[in-house]
Amino acid sequence: MTFNPKAYAKRSDEVAKNYEKREQWRKENAHLALPFFIEGLRDLVPPIFPEEMAMIGAPSGDGKTNILKVWHRQAQEAISQSKRRAVTIFGSQEETTERLIAEDIERRGMQVASSLPSVFVGASFGMDANHIEDMHMTNYINTLGYIQNSMFAEPMPFAAEFYDYVQATPNDPSRREIVNNDAYRHQLTDNVRRLFQSTKTFHCPLVTASQTDIKTDKNKYSKEIPIPGRGDFSESSGIFQIPDFVYSFVHMRNASTVGKHIEDGHWNFTVEKNLLFFWFLKARGHNPETTAKGLGRVFPIRIINDEYEYDPEYHRAITAKKEVSQ
Repeated sequence: MTFNPKAYAKRSDEVAKNYEKREQWRKENAHLALPFFIEGLRDLVPPIFPEEMAMIGAPSGDGKTNILKVWHRQAQEAISQSKRRAVTIFGSQEETTERLIAEDIERRGMQVASSLPSVFVGASFGMDANHIEDMHMTNYINTLGYIQNSMFAEPMPFAAEFYDYVQATPNDPSRREIVNNDAYRHQLTDNVRRLFQSTKTFHCPLVTASQTDIKTDKNKYSKEIPIPGRGDFSESSGIFQIPDFVYSFVHMRNASTVGKHIEDGHWNFTVEKNLLFFWFLKARGHNPETTAKGLGRVFPIRIINDEYEYDPEYHRAITAKKEVSQ
């Protein structure tokens, strides 16, 4: 592809015009944006608009898939209530499609689960290994095209897309036999870039997940609260650079010991089984007034009745001194 400098160099009047156009579009299309999944932080973490991509990062076993499922359930309910003609997409490299809907069946019953405005993409029970390997990024994106254009009587808009997760994606055939580290990093970057591009193709918000801490912590928040930082996404630099939003989490029961008292920096708290910490690492293209209060900050989160709750009173109670943005 030939580099086009015109696409990157803009006069101030052009930039101002583009800014005004974008802000007007956001106002007119706020109903299409995907709210942040923690209700108590929605004033501090802006919604994800169509053609924007967000990435959840956490160490292995710290609940990335569960966050995606909770967020997806919220999107399902919002679409059902709005009566908008659209579907959500949940693509999984980790689970069978049957198991993805099992929680909905257990929670709401077969009839309701069967009528949810969603399409699940992934392996099914009984598939052999070769078929599972076929769901590489090229075929995944082709499947999205099939869903939108051929699965329904008329082309179907996507309300939101969830993808679990980038490191679990099988290599495309051209790289399947290449096992060196540089090729692996290149494949990860390529997959993230293509997911990002899919938000433009299908005009929807996208939330995906990345495993961090693959080798060792590089830029964790602190020794006692090891939330992955920017550098912990750098198994492939594109994993951090490409998304519009990056959210990082650590589940304290995995990072420490339940019942342990921790005094670290301005924090003073006891580790609880349901306690997580969330670090808002990145927000590209949003006004400072929508991100300045939240971007760079760390927030304590508790899982209560399968929901992620932020309590500002609890936050103040465990903060020994005023929090400084990181």
